[in-house]
Amino acid sequence: VVSSEEPAETVDLVIREIGYASLYYSDKALIVPSRLTANTYKVTDDALVVSKTYHSGDVIPASTGVVFKGDQGNYVLEVTEMSGEGDENNMLAGSDEEALTVGDGLFFKLSTFEGKNIGFYWGAENGEAFVNKAHRAYLVAPSYVTARGFAFDTTNAINALHSSTDTKKQDVYTLGGQRVNQANLSKGVYVVNGKKMVVR
Repeated sequence: VVSSEEPAETVDLVIREIGYASLYYSDKALIVPSRLTANTYKVTDDALVVSKTYHSGDVIPASTGVVFKGDQGNYVLEVTEMSGEGDENNMLAGSDEEALTVGDGLFFKLSTFEGKNIGFYWGAENGEAFVNKAHRAYLVAPSYVTARGFAFDTTNAINALHSSTDTKKQDVYTLGGQRVNQANLSKGVYVVNGKKMVVR
């Protein structure tokens, strides 16, 4: 008996030794293969947190940027007609072709920092737009974020990486709107980069 069914459409995914890979397809919903999980991310209070996790067998909707986590190897993701459950808080975006990142905020790409510490880091100076590879996801963080990167550590927590010059760039104001020198602040409440800070 000859089957008239066409073979299922698939997408290849390679996870290198770092154990993570980002993926984005605008027009394909994908089934998470066994031995992998996929996360979406959001930034809350200057920290990157997992927003939603897709487990083996779950459907990642089209136009959803994710980061896969798993052992090094080649994986095959099946394309499905099912729509899957989206994540409205997801701050990962992507492009089907190599293109400049777009969005309102700062842009981070999945990479390593100084050859280690996989995470999301500025793809260009000062978090400006960079050229994103086809079918890769990138992070669009709010412009108030002071971190230049977020490192994944071995316990799956995420640590913000601040540049040594960040403190020099912070503008400090009194509640009355007067700019002050942050080097010698007296006790009180101040506004730093749009957030209230208490000096005791």
